[in-house]
Amino acid sequence: MDLILILLLLIIFLGLGLGLGLGLGLGLGFFVIWSIYILRCGDGTLYTGVATDVARRFEEHSSQGPKSAKYVRGRLPLQILYTREVGTRSEAQKEEWRVKRLTRAQKEALVGLESLEN
Repeated sequence: MDLILILLLLIIFLGLGLGLGLGLGLGLGFFVIWSIYILRCGDGTLYTGVATDVARRFEEHSSQGPKSAKYVRGRLPLQILYTREVGTRSEAQKEEWRVKRLTRAQKEALVGLESLEN
């Protein structure tokens, strides 16, 4: 009986809920890994963003549809230069903010490129 109670409490506190409406609002989003990415746009500029699925987000940008960032619209073709798993959404957004403040040369060093002009 104690084992069943312990398992039930684990399910509740992990937020899995098994579709029973249990949990603490954590849901499966608690286990989502956020990543930071840097794209090179067709005009040579760099775009930095965060996503849970970089490949999906890249396709959204490339489609130039409503989910594409305004900055990359009209700047095709796009190329993924850098991706890194960060952790939580908050951590990813903090890292995005840090990277966006870097100079172009510092971003080039981050992605390990000697020059993005080639």
